[in-house]
Amino acid sequence: MPQLGLFAGSRVVYAFWTSSELSGVKEMNTQAKPEKSDAITRHRTGGRAGRIQSKQDCDANSAVMTGVSGGTYTPLSQRDMARIHETALDVLENIGMADPVPRLLEAALEKGCTLSDKGRLLFPRALVEDCIAGTPKTTHHLSRDKSWDIELSGKRVYFDPGGEAVSTLDIGANTYRPSTLVDLYDFARLTDNLGHLDTFGKVVVPTDVPDLRAHDINTAYASLAGTRKHVGLGFMDFRYMDDALEMVHILAGGEKAYRDHPFCSSGGCPVVSPLTFGEDNTEVCIDAPRFHG
Repeated sequence: MPQLGLFAGSRVVYAFWTSSELSGVKEMNTQAKPEKSDAITRHRTGGRAGRIQSKQDCDANSAVMTGVSGGTYTPLSQRDMARIHETALDVLENIGMADPVPRLLEAALEKGCTLSDKGRLLFPRALVEDCIAGTPKTTHHLSRDKSWDIELSGKRVYFDPGGEAVSTLDIGANTYRPSTLVDLYDFARLTDNLGHLDTFGKVVVPTDVPDLRAHDINTAYASLAGTRKHVGLGFMDFRYMDDALEMVHILAGGEKAYRDHPFCSSGGCPVVSPLTFGEDNTEVCIDAPRFHG
């Protein structure tokens, strides 16, 4: 059974679940990485130069390369996309979204949104179009291993293994089992060594850490312990994002160091069908930009 361990930060104490497979997480710092098996470390020698060469070798020999130009798969015509866009604008303006959380409601009303007689938040067409027009056309996902810094722009295509599966199928098994924190850590280690994966997301949801605060801190900790690529952090409760952010600052060597080179991002899925804001993920999305530097 996993045992509860502690990682002491500057102001808070982070709890993480340890086992023989996860023991290396305790040694995580800005220089060292968790121990890997010999089968893995044999392929990751030579320091940063070796990692860059490994990435170049993968790009040269792999059927799946990173950062290639996409856009050739076009199942929808321009007319189809225009119809979908116009319908979405109409729905947002005339039907709107139910159950906006107070922080979202306040900000949206200040920007020109209104509330319908049924209490639904209505988004003016012009506001939505202005938001789309103001969206950056280029952004970057930076990493602790800078050879994996990527630019998101144009038609470039990158790959991330995120999915948040609550069950895991072991190699050779016939049945699924509940996902664990060790699984998340192992998937992060795997991603770190697969050249065709550019960033890491929350592949599984650990079911063995039921306390929400411990869950949010531990998933961030295990992800960052397993890979030096960019990490997309997911949270169950926005109240514990501050703890994870402080941990990230410690790992970076300070708040300024992290803001200069942010190697994490965060977000969520704030909408549940039909056209309703999900409280937990909406709150997470509001605070998510704090991880972006």
